[in-house]
Amino acid sequence: MERLQEALDKLERYLKRSEAATNRQLSLSPELIERLATLSGGGKKYRSRFLIHRADRMFSLPVSDIAYFYTANKVSYAVNRSGDRFALDLSLDKLMEQLDPDRFFRTNRQTIVQIDAIVRIEPYFLNKWSVHTQPEHDEKILVSKEKYASFRAWLNF
Repeated sequence: MERLQEALDKLERYLKRSEAATNRQLSLSPELIERLATLSGGGKKYRSRFLIHRADRMFSLPVSDIAYFYTANKVSYAVNRSGDRFALDLSLDKLMEQLDPDRFFRTNRQTIVQIDAIVRIEPYFLNKWSVHTQPEHDEKILVSKEKYASFRAWLNF
């Protein structure tokens, strides 16, 4: 995001110099402005809460309270920091579209973890890595060697 802002600033300075040199007004076309907004995320808003249905009541679950998401038997679940599990009616693919990628990472086909829930990362068999969260997930959360480079970059963000 910072690099995009630098590029926009350079473009603006260039246009001002060109305008002064040619004594005519230069401006960005609406199409270019729209493309730049798309590239910059356009101030995309990510989901901040989920509406959870339980028996005869509903309540709001803030995304900031969620440690990780996982899928089992074609049902997606959110697990909060207390270890409570909540069924969701969204696939993990749809969830990733709605979650802030600075906070959440899809470790594999079954899990999405929140950066603050990670306690430690350990090497695992066959060049995979095991991610331990708080609260601990019932199954091992593994990151493949192919995803590990992007996982490390995400952690160092």
